[in-house]
Amino acid sequence: MEIKPEHQQRLSAALQHADEAFWARIAESFPEAKTGDFPPEVTYRRDYKNSEDVILWLHYNAPQLVVGCEGVSAQYQSVGLNYRVHFDDGSSVTMFGTHDEVFAAYPSAIKIEEA
Repeated sequence: MEIKPEHQQRLSAALQHADEAFWARIAESFPEAKTGDFPPEVTYRRDYKNSEDVILWLHYNAPQLVVGCEGVSAQYQSVGLNYRVHFDDGSSVTMFGTHDEVFAAYPSAIKIEEA
């Protein structure tokens, strides 16, 4: 999944601002740390993952900004502790988990029964 080229600069700027705010809050919380040393390979991996996560977030919340997602949108419906995602094409997916972590997802047409 990738962001459309015309939005790449905005994504890069948003990620840079978010990274600066993140490290400012960390430094504020740990005043004992006197330098900002951090391994470059870990920085690269974190930056790449953050970019992937934002593009995934955009896929669900502003699909018109993501390559190949034109005309796709979703609505979330709370179903107990789970969520059902309804797409424009009439399909839906039920997700088990929390806002932070999905443990399982399956097409809503599949019925799961207790044994």
